[in-house]
Amino acid sequence: MKPFMKKSDWWKSSVFYQIYPRSFQDTNRDGIGDLEGIIQRLDYVQWLGVDAIWLSPVFQSPQKDFGYDIANYYQIDSTFGDMATIERLILEAHQHNIKVIMDGVFNHTSDQHPWFIESQTGKTDKSDWYIWRDQPNNWTSAFGGSAWTFCSQRQAYYLHTFASSQPDLNWSNPAVREAILAVQRFWYEKGVDGFRLDVFNAFCKDDRYRNNPRRWDVVGLLGGLFYGYIGQEHVYDRDRPELVGVLQSFRQLANDYDAVLIGETLDERFQYQKAKDYMGEDRLHLAFNFSPLHANLSNLPKVLADVSQEVEYPAWVWSNHDFPRQSKRWGNHPNRGKLMAVIQFLAKGVPFIYYGEEIDQPQVSLRRREVVDPPGKKFYPFYKGRDGSRTPMNWGGKNFCEQDIRAWLPIKGTSTVEQQQRDPTSMLNLYRRLISLRKSESVFQTGSIKWHPDGFMRSYQGERWFVALNWTCHPIACPDIVQGVEVVEGTIFDEHTIEPFGFGVWKLS
Repeated sequence: MKPFMKKSDWWKSSVFYQIYPRSFQDTNRDGIGDLEGIIQRLDYVQWLGVDAIWLSPVFQSPQKDFGYDIANYYQIDSTFGDMATIERLILEAHQHNIKVIMDGVFNHTSDQHPWFIESQTGKTDKSDWYIWRDQPNNWTSAFGGSAWTFCSQRQAYYLHTFASSQPDLNWSNPAVREAILAVQRFWYEKGVDGFRLDVFNAFCKDDRYRNNPRRWDVVGLLGGLFYGYIGQEHVYDRDRPELVGVLQSFRQLANDYDAVLIGETLDERFQYQKAKDYMGEDRLHLAFNFSPLHANLSNLPKVLADVSQEVEYPAWVWSNHDFPRQSKRWGNHPNRGKLMAVIQFLAKGVPFIYYGEEIDQPQVSLRRREVVDPPGKKFYPFYKGRDGSRTPMNWGGKNFCEQDIRAWLPIKGTSTVEQQQRDPTSMLNLYRRLISLRKSESVFQTGSIKWHPDGFMRSYQGERWFVALNWTCHPIACPDIVQGVEVVEGTIFDEHTIEPFGFGVWKLS
């Protein structure tokens, strides 16, 4: 492998914005968002101050898992548009100084992918592009039940970490690696600026297919009775040492195009301790640590400080298409979203906004007949699925779709982009000001960070900024360190008092 060449670090100072295409903007009156809709909203994304958009999957797919079951990596699903439209989106995004990140779903494909259809025969060079066994072991699926399904055509079992319609690729086969690298190269040549890698830590499996050991803690023993995936220690079907070589090959190619690689780890314990091990100059640029999303408000400050100190540039994400929105986790106080925003943009790291967070779009509770997410339909009411965080963007005015069209999920919430753009005190305008502050002051991009009980200090080349955080439901006095200094931004009653769940930002020197 040739030496790794260091490319620009554009991603370190960037603000990323995740778009769930089905829910962003419908333009063809089918109630489903599309690529043309994203193009039409690029002016808004640029106005907000975003540097890069990450698109959840738009590749050809039967949509059994809403795009995370890809049938052709080289084609765009007709639900969203076509190749000409994605090419125009990339071009126009770049003209807006916005980079485009695609969702790389490379652990598995759809069972309708030509590779799998050919592999089922057992008679071609793609026979071992997927994982086939005469007898299954005890591995379980993250979507429930066994991770193995019998194929009558081949008279063998195939592995699927998720749904049976999502067979796992065999990453121990060098031909698979070369095929996926070819996919990435194809899209880099189209102008794509990187990939977010879906559940990348599940790529490689134990080549002896040993049974996973049983999990002996209370959650594993009791929860495992109902949901087998949490009843095992996933030592043989995940986080294998062979993965490092795969990531190195990805990084080598990404460097050739000055592209970014962002990893999502699968971890049913919600601890994500291994995520940092996959980052580095010869691995991923960024890897999500979702532990803050599973912390309650009382221990969230400690979790944030711990994550901040684990890696030089943590990826700050408070919501996404797989997890509930902030309002579900940390309460409905009107300042809560503002407090989390100042941490996301001014703490050291790389912010990832999930569409709608900038207007504090709520988590939605859906009735059973409204649920479309496969695991939600399977486990309702114990688990209602991921639809509640995927509802359409509430634009107001010219909304997500025309009024006589039924959206694929209900449009909920009273707060809209149109309303908040007009209100200088709104969450949306706070987001815009914080992003602008982050961009204008180098200290917030590259400066050091030191956490304090009442906030954090950012320092760079003699400059010092203090961000005070009030994690309580009561007003608190501003820290002594900022007395007599004019506040730059904040939710404060006066120069001495911070509102409940409020914050303040001061430039000290």
